[in-house]
Amino acid sequence: MKKLLLGISALLACSSLVLHAQNYPKMSVKDVAAIPTDSLTKGSLQSPKIGDTVKMTGIVSLPPVVNYPTDNRKIMIAGNVNYAAFMRDTNSTLNEFAGVLVVCDTNNTASNFNRSRVGQLVEMTVKVTNFPANNLGAIQAQVIANSAVEFIDEGIALPALPKVKISDFVSGAIPATPQFLTGAKYIGMKVEFNDVTVASSVVSGAQRTTIIVTDAAGNQMYLRDQSNYYRTDAVKIGTFVAPQVGQKINSLKGYITSNNVGGQPVSFMISPA
Repeated sequence: MKKLLLGISALLACSSLVLHAQNYPKMSVKDVAAIPTDSLTKGSLQSPKIGDTVKMTGIVSLPPVVNYPTDNRKIMIAGNVNYAAFMRDTNSTLNEFAGVLVVCDTNNTASNFNRSRVGQLVEMTVKVTNFPANNLGAIQAQVIANSAVEFIDEGIALPALPKVKISDFVSGAIPATPQFLTGAKYIGMKVEFNDVTVASSVVSGAQRTTIIVTDAAGNQMYLRDQSNYYRTDAVKIGTFVAPQVGQKINSLKGYITSNNVGGQPVSFMISPA
């Protein structure tokens, strides 16, 4: 009996540890996405939250698939084995650090992440990461294994997009100088640019198109073909045709993301989606 009691005690202790380990702090999208001013002043997108695991609550602003369950094609590219979605803070008046890219392993279907739809209020357990994984890469969140998305509400209207300028993010022509203090607050958020011009549109051998847009002052940003709706290769969804050099664009809506170009991190890109 004594051995049995000891065994039960050990099991209870282990159960207690597991429950304690799952008691992650609850955070909003802004809590996860915010970058300290001292980091930005130093020209860095690093946050002390990188590496933390939290329960994040937010509103889906871009879903991972076209139309679950009838069309499960992935909308966003985020590595070869990841679903990707954008989340927005629940505070509709917030226009700083109010968005974040969330990725989930495609094999982790038990998480129900792929069921997410625009306007849903959800809670998910995520690890705060960044991409590219250095001080110039944007904050993102990764759904942890063996966790499930909790669907809380739906049909929530998204707020109007903040109007921004290329000069909020970069200064000069490619390779442009990042403007961390004015640009970082929009990472992961959908924003709108007005009156830009296509400065470069180059098709690669793989039929992907690299597009650079410019403002009247010569400040330039890359358009990232992270969304399959804006790809020009075989993975594309729809019939997008890349604009030509000199094309004027009255309105350009997209998410602010980061990526590598020629092995070098680029902190601010525009991902139409």
